[in-house]
Amino acid sequence: MGFYGWCVSLGLLNELQPVAGIVFAPKLELLLFADVGERATLNGSELFLPDLPDPLSAKSNIMVPSNIHKELDLSEFPEKIRNIGSAALHLCFPALYPGVFGTVESHRVHIWDIVGAHAIIRSQGFDFEYLDGGHIDYSTMTDGRSVGGAILCGSSQRIHELKSSLRRAVRCVRGKSAFRRNAIVKLRPHHLIDIVRNYGHGVQFEPHPYGHALHHVAEQVVSNPDLVVEFVLAADEVCYPCRHLRADGRCEDVLHQLETPTSKQTYNDALDAKLFSYFKMQPGTCMTVGEFLEQLDAHMPGIEKLCTHPGETETYRLDGLQQGLVRLGVRQNRYRLEVRE
Repeated sequence: MGFYGWCVSLGLLNELQPVAGIVFAPKLELLLFADVGERATLNGSELFLPDLPDPLSAKSNIMVPSNIHKELDLSEFPEKIRNIGSAALHLCFPALYPGVFGTVESHRVHIWDIVGAHAIIRSQGFDFEYLDGGHIDYSTMTDGRSVGGAILCGSSQRIHELKSSLRRAVRCVRGKSAFRRNAIVKLRPHHLIDIVRNYGHGVQFEPHPYGHALHHVAEQVVSNPDLVVEFVLAADEVCYPCRHLRADGRCEDVLHQLETPTSKQTYNDALDAKLFSYFKMQPGTCMTVGEFLEQLDAHMPGIEKLCTHPGETETYRLDGLQQGLVRLGVRQNRYRLEVRE
């Protein structure tokens, strides 16, 4: 199309680890090369690390894909976003230019888009990481599937700062989670149960002042029984954008309504540990929303004695859960029989 940002990218994997790569952008007169165990070169000369940029601020430059608006709402993201049209170049730029703090790349890129750049930036001490945590897993892409989740590029410190800023600023687009990877949504058990209760009571799912994503996750849960959930005992997709979530993934909010003020982190961890035991699950267990709702239905009445929050009664909790399962088509006939009796 005549754009200057196009390039050719080749990469070599050894045991699914990027070890060598070439990124060639003729219009920009850039030839980047990295070989096994060697530092990268730029147009035949050794590539030296640029001066480290200042801490992340409104003046920082972040490379992003041209379709970023279809995945993330960055209207509250304070940094500057830049694009030249090539995922491979975007991912190399943090190792080339001191003005580029890091890169956020789309979940739509493929193995051939990123391996070459990954080898080059790794030779400079940088790396890739999924936005929702963890290093890139190439085993999921060898059959032609995309990377599956938004990825970050930079030094470990830059990635940490960038991820923290994104978690504070990112909002989901069209109900899709910005942090979702491979169509699996990470949730605490009590968050899914709370969604069912609220849905049963007809509570409107709306943005919360804390900025968490409960309303977006609830839209996915109630509309898609085939949505796969990974149950976790940690910050989840509801928590990620919350202003009370610290950079280390722990909640700093305090429940002052309890007789003894307790951190929400401690309260949630204790509650979810009990729920994991009650449902005979382990953190990391995956199942669809529909499968979990069937289990929830099988534990009523009874579950309300475990998961009733301060400020509500067990009757209110049970009624909301039962009505929620009715509305979701899980408990329809049985609940109506109980109501008539």
